[in-house]
Amino acid sequence: MLGDLDRTRNSKIKVLFVLGMNDGIFPKSKKEEGYLNDKDRNLLEQNGIELAKTTLDAIYEDQFNMYRTLTIPEEKLFLSYCSSDKDGKSIRPSIMLKKLKRIFPKMIEKSDVVFKQYAITNEKATFEEALQVYQQYLEGNEMDEKWRKLLIYFYHKKKKEFAHAISGMNYTNKAEKISIQNIKKMYGNNLKTTISRLENYRKCPFSFHMTYGLKLKENSDFQMTNIDTGSFMHEVIDLFFQYLEDKNLDLKVLSEEQTKEIVSQIVDEILQTSRYYLFTSSAKFRMMTKRLKKVVLESMNYIIYSLKYSDFKPIGHEVEFRR
Repeated sequence: MLGDLDRTRNSKIKVLFVLGMNDGIFPKSKKEEGYLNDKDRNLLEQNGIELAKTTLDAIYEDQFNMYRTLTIPEEKLFLSYCSSDKDGKSIRPSIMLKKLKRIFPKMIEKSDVVFKQYAITNEKATFEEALQVYQQYLEGNEMDEKWRKLLIYFYHKKKKEFAHAISGMNYTNKAEKISIQNIKKMYGNNLKTTISRLENYRKCPFSFHMTYGLKLKENSDFQMTNIDTGSFMHEVIDLFFQYLEDKNLDLKVLSEEQTKEIVSQIVDEILQTSRYYLFTSSAKFRMMTKRLKKVVLESMNYIIYSLKYSDFKPIGHEVEFRR
């Protein structure tokens, strides 16, 4: 019988195989809270309105389902995890396995990976082979006497390289505090930021540091994303108001025809810049840009319509937050 962790309710099973004991799968990694966060849900629950479970409830339910599943078999329990995904990238085993090993220290772990047979050839290759044998020895495998003698030989002959390799095997990645000097190099004395960046910092300070401190970026794909189109629209709207300001034009007496003419002119100008080369790089993207131009024009007409029939008067656009 095959079953899902959340739905399996079988009992009286002699042997159970649990597949996919990998990090993020068992237990599942939680998605974002949704439109209503946990605080909202708790408040509604107190007022008699019950919605979907909160993040904490979902975690507790997952823990219970795992406990229930792992205690079903009467005779044998097999736990399986993958060491790599379909693309060959290494993936970690579930944190649950470490907990289970602490509870059951005699639990046996086996792998279907065939261990390499190491051979003694020339000095350079054998030195590397000996280090790999030593690595396996540290992981609990037995070491042949000939490799033990070879390691002693290399310890005396290649002291510097040997010590360097051993220190690498014993290395633990302990996080250290960033020095003040390095912080200043990355961020300067005055932090220039935006609302979006501050929201990003609140969600994940590490992500903020990677993105805006170390400035790490993913390899960009040759495609138009929501960020590209959003930036394009923002720039057109910003330049539109700047144009009105420079020409001293009154927005409230602007006709639709004039709006269309100004927006078209701005769009044509910024498409000439290298930043938006993607928008005109192929017939497909040119067609998408043509549609985007219509959306921008429609948005501008909505904005102007709203301003015409209200007492609201903008005194700035794309304003930076400063002291």
